[in-house]
Amino acid sequence: MKIKNYTYKDLKLELMNNDTLRISAHSLGGLSANIGAIALSKIAKDLEDTLNKDLFDELYVELNKIIYELQYISYEVDASPVLPLKTEIIQ
Repeated sequence: MKIKNYTYKDLKLELMNNDTLRISAHSLGGLSANIGAIALSKIAKDLEDTLNKDLFDELYVELNKIIYELQYISYEVDASPVLPLKTEIIQ
């Protein structure tokens, strides 16, 4: 996943100016809410609203949890055999 030129797993919030930080937090909050990562979404929303840099560590922890879970799910999907569909002709 990307925000403009930032890849989430390589996100460096501490290097962003306030405008970029707010936009990135907004995007991350919306995307995380869409996939059900509610804790991450809440932290991102708080960061967007307050620009409180003390939230960075908490956000990074939650973001890394989600990235790990998505990688795990992706691995499981890739490792699953694809079974052919059984079709029956009903006359």
